[in-house]
Amino acid sequence: MDPQFINFTKPVEELENVFILLLLMFVERRQKICSFEKRFPCLSGRFGIMVPLDFTSSLENRWSYAFAFGAITPLIFSLFFGDINPFPYAPRYLKVFVYLVAALEVGVVCKPFFACLSTPNQMLGGILGLLYTLNWDFQPGNQVMCLVLVPNPACKFLAKWQGPYTLLDLPHLLCLGFLMVLIEQVLTSFAFSLLDGMWDGFLFLFDQSDFIYHLNYFKYTWYVSAACATFSSVIHIGRVLVCYRKHIKSMWTGKKTYLPRKYKPSPTASLGGLLKYPSYQIAFTLWGYLITHLAMFVGGLVFVYMVISPIRTNGFLPWLTDLIIVLANFFVVLAVMGLQRMFLHIFFLQDKNSPTDKDKPLALNNRKVFNNVNYFLFFFNLILGLMSCMMRLMKSSAVGLMLLSCIERAIMPQGFETLDKSYCTWVGMIITDHHHSNPVLLTFCHLMLHHTLRHVRVDETSLIKPERPGRERARTRWFLMYTLVRNPKLILMRKQAEQSKTDSAFAFAWAVSNTP
Repeated sequence: MDPQFINFTKPVEELENVFILLLLMFVERRQKICSFEKRFPCLSGRFGIMVPLDFTSSLENRWSYAFAFGAITPLIFSLFFGDINPFPYAPRYLKVFVYLVAALEVGVVCKPFFACLSTPNQMLGGILGLLYTLNWDFQPGNQVMCLVLVPNPACKFLAKWQGPYTLLDLPHLLCLGFLMVLIEQVLTSFAFSLLDGMWDGFLFLFDQSDFIYHLNYFKYTWYVSAACATFSSVIHIGRVLVCYRKHIKSMWTGKKTYLPRKYKPSPTASLGGLLKYPSYQIAFTLWGYLITHLAMFVGGLVFVYMVISPIRTNGFLPWLTDLIIVLANFFVVLAVMGLQRMFLHIFFLQDKNSPTDKDKPLALNNRKVFNNVNYFLFFFNLILGLMSCMMRLMKSSAVGLMLLSCIERAIMPQGFETLDKSYCTWVGMIITDHHHSNPVLLTFCHLMLHHTLRHVRVDETSLIKPERPGRERARTRWFLMYTLVRNPKLILMRKQAEQSKTDSAFAFAWAVSNTP
């Protein structure tokens, strides 16, 4: 979608948005009615707050929202790349406010779509959504929006055959996959257009056949790394859904093992986590995909120019000889480390206390020999320590790179989780969702509300139609007589029985109560 299509300065488009939102707010009723509204019965309770998307509830029409987010993806990319700039001449130190205003403008333009999807009046929402969609240019994203906003039997068939919880979240995977494919196309076209523009300059420096030879390496490495990065991103999205289900079920049962021990967010921070989580998840998924793609691309080029290119140029045997020389040093280091452990186990540990013990006790043997060996191996272990430090750095970088988009897991070590703001956002979202979707709490609130409403209806009915005193007294006496006939022993416990113990009625009651 062309970002210039949405002209935020056109008063006609602004009036369309305001008109659609006012109509949808008119059909939305408020619970609280002001006193001055009683003068206008037709407007009493009207113009309620229109919620475009409820982040605290489980959406039933997830397919529609997923395709709606996918359809407005070009606007999001335009917002990322700075194509939507309401203040082009603003100074650089006010860029944050410019992006904030641009984000608000995108939200205003896209709000009628989500408002038409979430309104309880489906007929009005469908008509307004269709008219608003037709006002856009007929581009692929907008055609998808047309299909989403118009109810049809196909949508009902898909809604009928939705699978379990994990399949209901599949539209989010499709939407994110759609985003990744789009940005992949943008980057690929940009990269190859740049290479095509530099073609003439490279012809003077390289031979044409040699340049094509290296260009093929870059091209195929780019495609393979893109496929691997896409696959890892899809796995990450599925893992996010699994972790969410696992964490929320664990909190429902009262177990908070997945939360950091010392970090207890305030209610404001938890609600802020719920507010920021959807945007953070999409942004981290996109940036994680891009950075992982670039890292895999660089790693693929290293592999190509260290393995494939030497084999194609010099043959397999020379490359294998060089590989054996490099690996020989590596295997020697591994052998020395293995010999150290073996000598420590054989010569420098005392024997087992019992033949049934699994291992020797931690008791030093041959102390003087151990000190001499430790001295001579001190300098060699310096080199091993340097290599181990480099390996630790590479492993940490690789793991951190792969977990960059995983905001459900803290990248920081234990005790420093609060420095990872994305993980704090995940924790706040989980806590808020737990407080608003706990099945025990929801069932209790539902039963309490149902019980309260039933008593309110009974009280209102009794106030509207009060019974006569004579009828109420007769009913009370009938209940009393029925209770005493079924339980004769209660007659002896009444106050009248204490006052008339010599009466014949008392004797009759005593005889009836003692009759087997």
